[in-house]
Amino acid sequence: MDFTQLPWASYETMDEVIDASGKLAPKLVLISVVDIETKEEVAGQVQTLRQFFTEAFILVLAAKKLSPSDALFVKKSGGNFIILVPTYLTTIRLEYILNQIVKTSFIPVGADDFKEGTVLDFAVYTKLKLNNKIVPVIHPGTSINQPRLEKLKLAEDLQVRRSHVELFSKYINDQQDSSATGVSRRCRVQLQTLANIHVNLVLTLTDQAESGSFGKGRDLIQQVSELCDNLLKNLIQVLDPWEIIDRSILGNMGVTDRSVVIACLAALTSFRSHLGDPKDILMAGLFCDLGLLDLSPASLKYINTLEGRKQLLLDDLQIYLSHPVISLNTLLERKLQLSDKVKEIILCTHEKADRTGFPNQVLPEKIPAESSLLMIHEWVDIECRPQPGKERPSFFDVRRKIYNQERENPQNFSILFLEKIKSSF
Repeated sequence: MDFTQLPWASYETMDEVIDASGKLAPKLVLISVVDIETKEEVAGQVQTLRQFFTEAFILVLAAKKLSPSDALFVKKSGGNFIILVPTYLTTIRLEYILNQIVKTSFIPVGADDFKEGTVLDFAVYTKLKLNNKIVPVIHPGTSINQPRLEKLKLAEDLQVRRSHVELFSKYINDQQDSSATGVSRRCRVQLQTLANIHVNLVLTLTDQAESGSFGKGRDLIQQVSELCDNLLKNLIQVLDPWEIIDRSILGNMGVTDRSVVIACLAALTSFRSHLGDPKDILMAGLFCDLGLLDLSPASLKYINTLEGRKQLLLDDLQIYLSHPVISLNTLLERKLQLSDKVKEIILCTHEKADRTGFPNQVLPEKIPAESSLLMIHEWVDIECRPQPGKERPSFFDVRRKIYNQERENPQNFSILFLEKIKSSF
């Protein structure tokens, strides 16, 4: 993943930025406030950027951690995320933000998502083939009639802003289509909504303002909880949930951007095999890989395959082997209210029956079934991810292959666990 291919511009002073602002429409603005002493000066610089770039994600690079009150002051002035210099230089948090905010700022939609006689509260865009420019094809407040439906059908690569996914989700849910197609469509928008909330949660959890109260996080957790209930009800009605799940989730770094995919697959198997609690799996699965964001940029060429993870550099390997603990500590530092069961699941997502897992090599009978479900589905997801120059394998073939391998040589999972998930694999 080469982020240097993204178009970018660099300026030394705010005056230079202001002079060039008429030619720019950035999705992300990074401002260094390392040499600025007071919160008022920082907030003033951020506020100026926000005036000129109303839609941009503003990333504030600071030399030291801000107090909660100072951080709130900067954010009320228009900042979105605060990152400290050491973290900026040595971790993949910037790459995560670029992947989620810049590269995946739009979500794909289809012409058949729209119905005659409805009114849109959001814009619909198309991507032009000649220059890859994204332009609106339907504006907010537009009533969909037959000519506009035909216009949408003729357009290729229809998209909606990711920031408007909840408006799009409400539009789809309001159609109350009980057909198989309607259920699949609701699943897709619920997954896209969950993925968007997950990104917001990850950014809230990893923002480097001083640790403190977590009101925004609690609100997002409540949204996740309610959404997961409805999502599971719809997913169990879908014949091929893998295709919907895989196509609905955006991001290809191979770290916490895949958490929603893995958590949903594991929760489905939990429901179908009556093993563990699907809701606990979803909650734990969304957060268990937060610690991977502490890996260095050098890890990106290794982290997306199981074999690559064995080749991580020593410092990255230590972070990888500790990431369940790092993930849980991040949640605890931000005072996120999770059940003891969810915390236990997070800690054991890489523990194995033969006690060769990590971080604690716990006794096999102490490993929650939910943790084992998350681990085996992570392996399936990793094997199914697109690899350059290789044909993407079938999800069902990969799932069956991994299950058969584990049955023939049951070291990673207990015989009882494998027997209980047999019908789902």
